[in-house]
Amino acid sequence: ADEINYLDQYVSFEKHRLDFDFAFRVNIGPEIDIENTGIPPMLIQLLVENCIRHARLDQVKNPAITFSVQKKQNVLVLSLKDNGKGRNNLTDKTHQSKALSILEKRIIETNLKEKREIAGTFLILDLKDENDQASGTECMIRLPYFELI
Repeated sequence: ADEINYLDQYVSFEKHRLDFDFAFRVNIGPEIDIENTGIPPMLIQLLVENCIRHARLDQVKNPAITFSVQKKQNVLVLSLKDNGKGRNNLTDKTHQSKALSILEKRIIETNLKEKREIAGTFLILDLKDENDQASGTECMIRLPYFELI
C-alpha cells in the first residue's frame, strides 16, 4: 500500500513537470492484500521513471503506464507496461539503462536489511501491435510472495 501511494504521488509530481499528460493505472489482483504484501521499497518507482523518461509517451495517442500486481501460487508478479514508442525506436541507441543493476542492488540491500532471501527475476518484453509495429514495453518482476508481519 505504501509503495502504491508513493507511486501515485511520484506520477502526480512528474505530470506537473511535463508538457504532456498520460494515464497511470494500477491494477491489483483480487488475491492481493495490499496492506500486508511485501515488496522491496522503491523497486517499481525506478521502472516508472524509466517509462516517463524514455518511452516517448508524448509521441503516442492516449499515452498510458499500467502497473499490475498479481499473485500466482507463491510468486508475486509485478508488471509495468507502457504504450510508448518501444526500445527499438529509441533515438539514442548507445544508451545503457542502469535500471537492472539498480534493481538488483535494491533487492540485495533488502535481503541484508530484512535477513531474508528475495531472489527474483526481471524480464523486459518489447510489445508489438497487430501490424507487428513497436507498441510499448513491459517490465516484469517475479518475486517470492511474502506477507508483512
